[in-house]
Amino acid sequence: MFLQKEDLVHLLTEEELLCEDFSGGSAMNTVSIQQALELFELSQTITQDRLNERYRKLLHTWHPNRYASLTNNPKKYMEMYKKGEDKTKEIHSAYHVLKDWLHNEKKTVS
Repeated sequence: MFLQKEDLVHLLTEEELLCEDFSGGSAMNTVSIQQALELFELSQTITQDRLNERYRKLLHTWHPNRYASLTNNPKKYMEMYKKGEDKTKEIHSAYHVLKDWLHNEKKTVS
């Protein structure tokens, strides 16, 4: 059975928004669905296409080399590079939380 695009639109319930550890309990930085939505600046209605678009835009903005090159000061460069690395890791983590959530929701719709 093929899913239609409208099947990929989901509304989050309050329980899912309050979920503290949806990412499967990994030891790394865990991100809740609500935190991921805030990072990606998405509403409670979400599609895979919109998620991918925001993911690429955020990675482009926060890529360590690109972000750090905004300064000519060597000390500031390393600080900004580290900040870009941390933000990129946070973006990856949030993306995987939302992607897994969409994938699990798609399975329950089928």
